[in-house]
Amino acid sequence: MMQAKARPSSIGGAIAASAAMLLCLTALPPTAAAITPTGEFSGTVKSSEGKAIEKAEVCWYDASNDEKVKCKPEATNAEGKYTIKEVPEGNYKVEFNAPGYARQYYRESTNIFEAEPIIVTESHLTENINAALLEVGEGKIAGRVTSSAGGPLGGVEVCATGGSGEEFSNVCSETNANGEYTVERLKVGTYFMFFASASACEEELGEKVRCNEKANVISASVAHLTVHNAKTETVNEVLAIGGEISGTVTSASITHPPIAHIAVCATQVNAEGHANGGGGCGYTNTAGQYTIMGLPTGSYKVEYDGYVCHVIKKGESECPELYVGQFYTGKATFSQATAVAVTQGALTANINESLRPAFPAAPTASAPPTLAGTGAVGQTLTCSQGTWANEPLFLTYQWERSGVAIAGASGATYTIQAADEGSSITCVVTAGNGAGIASAASAAVAVPKPIAEVVGASVKGTTVLLQVRCSGAPECAGKIKLTVRVRHGKHVKTVVLGSGAFSVAAGKTAVVHLKLGALGGKALRKAGKRGLTINLSGTGIKGRSLHLKGAKGAKRHGKKR
Repeated sequence: MMQAKARPSSIGGAIAASAAMLLCLTALPPTAAAITPTGEFSGTVKSSEGKAIEKAEVCWYDASNDEKVKCKPEATNAEGKYTIKEVPEGNYKVEFNAPGYARQYYRESTNIFEAEPIIVTESHLTENINAALLEVGEGKIAGRVTSSAGGPLGGVEVCATGGSGEEFSNVCSETNANGEYTVERLKVGTYFMFFASASACEEELGEKVRCNEKANVISASVAHLTVHNAKTETVNEVLAIGGEISGTVTSASITHPPIAHIAVCATQVNAEGHANGGGGCGYTNTAGQYTIMGLPTGSYKVEYDGYVCHVIKKGESECPELYVGQFYTGKATFSQATAVAVTQGALTANINESLRPAFPAAPTASAPPTLAGTGAVGQTLTCSQGTWANEPLFLTYQWERSGVAIAGASGATYTIQAADEGSSITCVVTAGNGAGIASAASAAVAVPKPIAEVVGASVKGTTVLLQVRCSGAPECAGKIKLTVRVRHGKHVKTVVLGSGAFSVAAGKTAVVHLKLGALGGKALRKAGKRGLTINLSGTGIKGRSLHLKGAKGAKRHGKKR
C-alpha cells in the first residue's frame, strides 16, 4: 500500500517565500548617491568671419587618452549656439565639424594633440567653449586691368597669395589684350594680390632665361581680399604707366659690334645720389638694344653687367665674364655714375654704352687697309681700317711717302702734296688693345709728276713752235728734245736737232719756242717741201713723232709713242 507524501505546512511556505524575497532585495542596484555625477558645457560655433554656423557637430574626447566619448550631430541652432548635457565629470577635448568648413578642436587647433582640455564638474555649466571654423574649398578672383591713361592693359601678371590654415595658395594669371584676367583654384581664405608687368623670356634647353617686361606699368597691390568657396570675387585695378630707359650696348672695339644677352639695371637714387631701392632691369637683344620699363619718376643710375649667362644643361647655367661691367657714362663705380632723369609716361632714350672685353687677345690683321682716291696733287686719299680679329680697342694711322713717314700725317685721310710727285703713298694702320698691338700697310698709290702733251707744232725760220697742254697740277715742267735718225751709208745714227726747257701752268695750253741748232736748221732746209719727221722726247712730257716743214710751217703728223 502506497504511503502518501507529507505537505509542507503553511508556516513553512511562508518562511521560504520570505527568504526568497530577501534574496531578491539584496540584488537591487545601489542607491542614487552612488551614481557618477554629471555636468554640462556650451558655446557658439561661427565661421572665421563671424557668421553663425547651424547644425554643426560637437564631439568630445577623453583628455587622458584622446579616445572619443560621444558626438552630438547637428548640435548648433540657427545662432550657432549649443549645450551638451549629462556629461560625466572629467577632462575632455572638444571637436567641431560642419560641412564646408575645416575640422577644429578647442581652442582653435587643427589637431587633437594640440587641443586645450576643458573641465566638466557636477551640476556645473562650462561655458564659452567656442569655435571659429575656417571655410574650405576653392574660389576665383577675376577682373580687368586698365591704364591710368585709359584703355586696357595686356601683359600684366596678377598674383594672389594667401589662404587659411594649411590650405595655402599662390596662383598667378596674365591679362589678355582686353586687360581681363582670372585667377582660379584659390583655396578659401584671405589673400594679398599683386599687379605687375608679366615677363617675356628666352628659352635655352627648355629653361626660361633673360626675361624682359611686357608692360610698362607701376606695380600695385590689394590686401585682405577674402575668397569664398565656389564663388568669384571681382577685383578691377587701374595701373599707372611707368617711365622707360632705352639704349644700345656695343663693344668698345673699333667696329663696335652689338653685345647681346647682358643685363642692364637702373637703380633709383635720392637727392644725395644714394640708392633708395627702386628700379628695374632689362636684357639686350641680338642688336644690343635694351629697354627698362615701369619706372616711377625720379633719377636713376644705370649699370651694365659684363657677364653673359647661358644654360649648359638642365638646371645648370654658366656665366663667364666677357666684358668689363661699368656704369653710365663709362664710370667704374656707382658713386661716379652719371644720373639719368626719368618721367612716368615718357621714354628716356639713347642711354648707350660701350664695354671693353674682359680678357682680350692681341689683335691680328685679317685683311690690310685699302686706299680710295686719285694719286694726284690736291686729291684726297682715304684709308680704311682694315679687318682685325680679337676686337682691337683703338687704331692709329700713319701715311708714308715711298716708305718714309710723312710728318703730321696721322689721320684717316691725306691730301696729296707737290712733294709727293714721283713717289708712292701708303697708309699704315696700327691696332691695339690691352693684350698688344699689330700693324698692317695698304697697297701703294703712285703719284706721278705732271706730264705735258704736245698738241700742235709749226716752224718759223729756225724756231719750232710747240703747242703744249698741261692737264696735271699744279704745273707741268721739264725739258724737250727733238731728234732725227739719219743714215750714212750702212750706219744709222740719232742727231739732236734742238732742245730746251718748258713750263706750263696747270690746266693751260701754251706755245713753247724751241730754237733749232745748226744741224737742225740744216736738216730742215734740206728736207724742203717734203718735210722732216722728227722724234719728240724729254722729261715731264709725252714723247711722240712730229712732221715738220720749213718755209710755210709744219703740220702735225704721226702717232704718239
